[in-house]
Amino acid sequence: MNQEKWNKYIHRDEVPHTKHGMCAESREFDFNTMIFPFVDFKDKKVLDIGCEEGVVISKLNEICGCDCTGITLDMKRTENKKNVKIIEADMHELPLEDESFDIVLINHTLEHSIAPYIVLSEIKRVLKPSGKFICIMPEEGDSWTSVQSHYSVFTFRQLFNLLNKLGFNPIINFRKEYTINLQEFNRDITAIWE
Repeated sequence: MNQEKWNKYIHRDEVPHTKHGMCAESREFDFNTMIFPFVDFKDKKVLDIGCEEGVVISKLNEICGCDCTGITLDMKRTENKKNVKIIEADMHELPLEDESFDIVLINHTLEHSIAPYIVLSEIKRVLKPSGKFICIMPEEGDSWTSVQSHYSVFTFRQLFNLLNKLGFNPIINFRKEYTINLQEFNRDITAIWE
């Protein structure tokens, strides 16, 4: 199935998006209900891998006073962002110092990796020993997981086994189910580990 046909099938145009990605209101809801109650961002050094145009880190900077850095593959998306630090880099090889971040966030990005073990190893490397890792991604079986650019999708258990192998410890995990339309039900995994 080609991308145009797939987009029509999943009613992609009916889902509110930012200029380049996911709906900003949906991300704000996720943070308010599933992340802020468990992770204190105030005055923390935060890395957002796959930051798109910097919407999340811009908001975190404004709300929490974080020292935020974003990683993106396309700096053109970030041209109008003046109050955030964004680096053009590949998530498989982060050009950052070891143990340099209090919080690392990867929001709907890990599924685009061809080598998630390497990405998670890089996250472990740049995360401070007492740091928090937040991963949000579609769960295997959800309608988005067959998107052509989703190379690595996991079930709840598969993701957690991989995180355990890398030495992460769970804080709390969520499964969010939602609908795009009456025929499409989606599931996201939100994992907060340290």
